[in-house]
Amino acid sequence: MDRFGRELGLACQLCEDLRGIWGEPGNPSRPIGHDLMRRKHSLPVVAALESPTPAGREFAALYASADALDREAAVRAADLIARAGGKDWAQAESRRHQRAAADMLAGQPAADLLALAECVVPRDR
Repeated sequence: MDRFGRELGLACQLCEDLRGIWGEPGNPSRPIGHDLMRRKHSLPVVAALESPTPAGREFAALYASADALDREAAVRAADLIARAGGKDWAQAESRRHQRAAADMLAGQPAADLLALAECVVPRDR
C-alpha cells in the first residue's frame, strides 16, 4: 500500500505540474503559465532546463532573466518547455507512475483503488 501511494502521489504531482503550466480547462484561476509567472521549478520546468535543445537553452535564459514574467512571456515559456521536451516527459512519467501504482495492486482485491489510480492521470495529458 505504501508503494501504491507513493507512485500514485508522483503521478498526481506531475499532473498538477502540467496544469500549473498549461492551464486547467474551465478554471480561470489556473490560466496557461500560472506557475511560470511565479517562477516555480516544477518537474516539467526542470526537465526543460536540463534539455540541451535550442528551446531548452532559450527557456533557461528566459527563466534566469530578472525581468518579470507576464502572461505573454509565460505563454512563450510554456511553448519553449514543450519544445524542449518537458511536457512530453512529464506526461509519460505521470502515466508510468500511474501504471506502477496499479501494478502494486495486481492480484489484490482492490477494485476501488485501481479505479482511483485510473482516474488520477487524465488521458488527454
